[in-house]
Amino acid sequence: MSFAYLPLYTGDYLRDTQHLSCSEHGIYLKLLMHCWDQKAPAPLDERKLLGIVNARSSDEIEAMRRVLGEFFVRMEDGHYNARMQAEIERCDAISGARSQAGKAGYQAKAKQVLGKRKAFAEQVPLSPSPSPSLSSPPGQTTSGEPPGPPAPSALSGPQPRKRARKPVGEPPSAETWNAYSTAYSERYGTLPVRNAKVNGQLAQLVGRLGADEAPAVARSYLANRNSLYVSSKHCTDLLLRDAEKLRTEWATGNVTHSQDAREEDRLSATGAMLDRVGRRLREKGVL
Repeated sequence: MSFAYLPLYTGDYLRDTQHLSCSEHGIYLKLLMHCWDQKAPAPLDERKLLGIVNARSSDEIEAMRRVLGEFFVRMEDGHYNARMQAEIERCDAISGARSQAGKAGYQAKAKQVLGKRKAFAEQVPLSPSPSPSLSSPPGQTTSGEPPGPPAPSALSGPQPRKRARKPVGEPPSAETWNAYSTAYSERYGTLPVRNAKVNGQLAQLVGRLGADEAPAVARSYLANRNSLYVSSKHCTDLLLRDAEKLRTEWATGNVTHSQDAREEDRLSATGAMLDRVGRRLREKGVL
């Protein structure tokens, strides 16, 4: 099954294809779309390739061969485009991570529902026992029949033990959500939105950082003064996107803000300029 859409980076594409003709552009794009939809390289069989790009004339066939020679690498199982293959593997990894997060959320929900059903079943008896009438004399039932054997009591021997309730399991991201939501409410005075998307992103965060470190990283993320984080109200999208960077900043205590990064770039550029000036002066014998 193909992905929902093909990411086309227009700047990169136009930079590498300015020299192509209209026919070559069409052939190149059709080959890329074929690789994306099939998640596979373009076939080696030239007849199949001609069918994919709809090449009919000799000029179109030669154009297809030029495109293959310039933008594709021939391997044992097909013609590969390096950028397209990287995009396929990247999107496949994202799709797999989302699928795993969805399965984890479903399993956690199923366990919770099953636990509630078991708890309810343990509380409700299978059949109600009739209560004796207050007007019946001792030793006689309301129907006048002799009473049956007495009900077992603590004096008549050990009673069967009632099964203890099993605690309902929590998803692996529960602790991370608690840390994130607590820090969020302390910063913004309200609880964050929790939905399937947020649950999936926190599950992916735990998968990337581990259940031990993810809660602490989520808390430190809310204290980060990065302008992008602040303007987005510290959404979970950026928490997941920069997970490894945020983890490194939490572990080292060295948080780099956008203003600090700009200042560091400015100082680096100034140092490089001074080096060039000093080298020129030394060449002229001034220093």
